[in-house]
Amino acid sequence: MRIGDPTRNYFSKVRCRYILLTIVLVIVVALYVTMNLKNYGLYTGNHPFFAAQPCQYLNSKEKGQLLKMAHTVHKILDGFGIEHWLVYGSVFGAVRAHGPLPWDNDVDIGFNGSGTFATMDFNKFLAAFKDNGLKVYYRRWITSNVMKVYKDDQPHIKVDLFAFYNYRGWMKRAGLETWIFALNYNLHDTYPARLVEKPLPMVRFGYFKLPAPREGLTIQQYLYPDDWWKEVKPVTCK
Repeated sequence: MRIGDPTRNYFSKVRCRYILLTIVLVIVVALYVTMNLKNYGLYTGNHPFFAAQPCQYLNSKEKGQLLKMAHTVHKILDGFGIEHWLVYGSVFGAVRAHGPLPWDNDVDIGFNGSGTFATMDFNKFLAAFKDNGLKVYYRRWITSNVMKVYKDDQPHIKVDLFAFYNYRGWMKRAGLETWIFALNYNLHDTYPARLVEKPLPMVRFGYFKLPAPREGLTIQQYLYPDDWWKEVKPVTCK
């Protein structure tokens, strides 16, 4: 082909576009992987959308209110026959403090979203909390099936409910967020289903007992692979 041949110029432009698109794709994939490798949290202050958790030690009255709320939630779930267990920071709390950690203003409870909960009337589920003076904030398929239980007159304390589903022997969370950040959730919010097989051990949590995962802190090795053996306080408490 001669210099200036329009056919040659066309293929050159197409080749340049493919090269540019490939570079952009590589950069996007690299950024996505890098972002998903981090374990984001309000504790660490590295969450891209929310401020770090304030350092707030509950006084004895507030701690009693939180324990009462957690006990009520436990009884509601038990009443429905919904399998549930302590999860995330509350596992550390049960082992190290026999209750919420001193700087925690919430209790984390995981439950089996594949069992009774999957077939029941969700409005009936919510009504049980309302009957006990509790409110439930939720956006089920947006925020990875997290529900926040609270009271209007006690907005500083809450119980977080996390739905987990058994996918081929691994307990995982569901929802749009978990699909978008699938790598992150697989690295930091997934653990073997054997750890929550019935019957679960009952552990002391304040003035009552709650179901806890099997094998002690083994679950934390999956949820906090980088520092599960450490005592990590909110960055605002240092």
